[in-house]
Amino acid sequence: MDYDGGAVETGSLRQIFAFSGAKRFKVHGCTFDNVLGVWVIFNAGADGSSDATITNNICKNVGGNNFDFDVSVIYTDCERALVSGNRVTGRFTGAKGARTAFEIHGSDQNVTQNIIDKMLVGINIVGHKQATETDPTSIVNRQSFTFNTMTNVYNGFQFWTYQEQGFADILVANNNVTLVVDDFLNKGLPLFAAGQYAAVFGIGIKDWGSPITRVRIHKNTFSFTNFGSILQDSEFAAATYSAGISLATLNDNKIGINDLKVTENTVVSPLSSGFYSLINLNRANVSSNTFQDPGLMAYYTGGPQPNDPYWDNFTTSHQSG
Repeated sequence: MDYDGGAVETGSLRQIFAFSGAKRFKVHGCTFDNVLGVWVIFNAGADGSSDATITNNICKNVGGNNFDFDVSVIYTDCERALVSGNRVTGRFTGAKGARTAFEIHGSDQNVTQNIIDKMLVGINIVGHKQATETDPTSIVNRQSFTFNTMTNVYNGFQFWTYQEQGFADILVANNNVTLVVDDFLNKGLPLFAAGQYAAVFGIGIKDWGSPITRVRIHKNTFSFTNFGSILQDSEFAAATYSAGISLATLNDNKIGINDLKVTENTVVSPLSSGFYSLINLNRANVSSNTFQDPGLMAYYTGGPQPNDPYWDNFTTSHQSG
């Protein structure tokens, strides 16, 4: 079926399955084809939504429209969710409307064994949930992202927190992420990807409004592929942010992570560092990681660089682990 998502002019909702206030609901074994900028499975966290099971669904030919929507194919905002065994595939790498595969809000979220291909962003890890009468806080605890496979993506995982809202117990482990550069830059990144967000990373920060406590990044593989002279394109910026694990914000916000462990990860050919941080770290353990050929941006030989405040000089200073 052909889901074009409604009219741009009216800003109409572009949703296929939308749940609000639902409890113990399941979406299993469905196939969605030709998804042009649509929230396919959308759960609003108002009124105490809880216990979602979203498993073994297929969303294919995502994006490819003439315009770009800020949508996530699968979006959870409830207490307790299992997102497992789903497959999300873009129409082609860099297609408009193929922004984010999953955006995960709420506590006790288990996102495991999913396959994501040809999306701009694999997964948003979000420190925010809807407050309800029975749970007036918006503190998010216990989100787990394990054994997911991403190919042909531009960003793997994005941390996204809100001002003065807590975020604790995050596990990102045993994921395999392959990032591509030129395919997205050739087609032009959407406007939201300017500056810092034009950076390509395995794990990075989108917005950073509150501290995170107890973060484990363990045994993931982030491989950077398919980049060349297109790096001189003026749409690309923020070289130092283009790391395997990039814990850096665009501004001077020094809110950080309490109790961080980054262990046994493998980062292959990152454009800058294997691990890069500008935030406050308290009790951080970065050990037993493998960084292969970091700092390939230093080999840039293209034309003049654009006059962009976020553009970093390609120098050997980026060739760090």
